[in-house]
Amino acid sequence: MRETKKLAGKPIADEMRQRDRARAELLLSRGVAPLLRVIRVGEKADDLAYEKRILSAAASAAVSVSVKALDADAQTGALLAEIERANRDSEVHGILLFRPLPKGMDEKAASDAISPRKDVDGVSGVSMARLYEAKSLPEKTGGGAAGGRFFLPCTAEAVLEILRYYGVPIEGKRAVVIGRSTVIGKPAALLLLAKDATVTVAHSRTENLPEICAGADILVCAAGMTAEDGEGGVRGGIGREYLSEKQAVIDVGIHVGADGALFGDVDAAAQGCPAALTPVPGGVGSVTAQILLAHVIDAAEDAAARAAAAED
Repeated sequence: MRETKKLAGKPIADEMRQRDRARAELLLSRGVAPLLRVIRVGEKADDLAYEKRILSAAASAAVSVSVKALDADAQTGALLAEIERANRDSEVHGILLFRPLPKGMDEKAASDAISPRKDVDGVSGVSMARLYEAKSLPEKTGGGAAGGRFFLPCTAEAVLEILRYYGVPIEGKRAVVIGRSTVIGKPAALLLLAKDATVTVAHSRTENLPEICAGADILVCAAGMTAEDGEGGVRGGIGREYLSEKQAVIDVGIHVGADGALFGDVDAAAQGCPAALTPVPGGVGSVTAQILLAHVIDAAEDAAARAAAAED
């Protein structure tokens, strides 16, 4: 069997951690402690897994994290109140809201309630609108409304960072994104478009899905479906018929098995088929966490600069 190149996230995350820890330590020396407020509703296994990864990464990046957990049956009003408290707290530089929210909660209202200056995961209407309008990627994100800058969605940015790090060509290439959520699929497609890829967005109801995916140079698997969804998707359901030997495959899916093990959208039996593939775990997730922390440091730097300007 031909060996598939592993697009591991660890070397990327390590490189980012060294750079960003230095930035965070400089802020700390000036009396500014970068702080991320994580807001979680309920205790979904994938949310808890991501939270654990963030806490671990933050500890080595000199970024503080505080977690506010709401009950799974909390009402939208309680969530909005919690977001507003974080918006008003000058010590909080970034806000991360775990999505998707439980059914019955107004996810759009909650996302839009996050201050653009603290929207380090790029979920608010302001951030999404700027991403939609961008014809190319900004050299620096962060700062919310100031100067028209904004934060890119972390997971989608991680997809681009992995491709960049491993030298995977994007310009002019055919990219297929499986998944149309505003959490990953749509932002990833927009970022690939901004890098001049020719992008197809597919989903569980796309006809001839395996054939479409197999024709891609870059395949981003962000279906986020499990067997329990009843929508034709299964965990690890992207099999060899979706893949080709020329492809770079970015597996964004994350599922938790009955034994607690994490795995992605791509079937483990597909190893040896694509030219390159991100592992799960050890791929997109570790890079996403570091990008999130980098955004928090960006926001803390901007907040410090605004405070200094106000004193002049």
